[in-house]
Amino acid sequence: MKRREVLSVLSAAGLSSAIASVLAQESQEKKGEEGFVPLFNGKDLTGFIPFLPGGDPAKTWQVRDGLIFCSGRPNGYLRTEKEFSNFILRFEYRMMEPGNSGVFLMVLPDQIWPKGIEFQLLFTEVGRIFGVAGGKVDATPVLQRPSRLKEWNTYEIIHYNGFVATCINGHVVAIGANAEPRKGHLIFQSEGAEIHWRNIRVREL
Repeated sequence: MKRREVLSVLSAAGLSSAIASVLAQESQEKKGEEGFVPLFNGKDLTGFIPFLPGGDPAKTWQVRDGLIFCSGRPNGYLRTEKEFSNFILRFEYRMMEPGNSGVFLMVLPDQIWPKGIEFQLLFTEVGRIFGVAGGKVDATPVLQRPSRLKEWNTYEIIHYNGFVATCINGHVVAIGANAEPRKGHLIFQSEGAEIHWRNIRVREL
């Protein structure tokens, strides 16, 4: 399922036309990166706050050659200093072993794991959307599995007034509605598997 098919999927699922409009606008833009700003500067972790109980952040996350290298151990996350509400988040990731990770829209306090909405990176169900620690969302199951282990994959997350969608390598993987919380920090998990990140950028809607 390509991103251009998302409108028919949303219609079949009975979801709001609001997110459909956002996706339609996104697919029609001539300059696909217009309005996006980097969250990761490619040099260091400026703009992120590490949360790693019992661990050394310098050993878990390292920045080299424009990439964030995450060892996956121990459990923790990088949290954005800034909060977001309606946004499109794009990044590229490469998971180096079968394992787990994810991205959250979360609310404080920091904990393992915080209240929020998770956009899954577990290698068997990349793109799944679900609530954690009191977070809530009505989401479809994973519609397809286009991600590749040990290769670079593109990941896009759309959040608009509680409506959410994930796109992996240009394919719509899951969609949802009634997501709570609707505002919070973005986090990138360390959760047991080596994973690399690059080109992390966001556009606020």
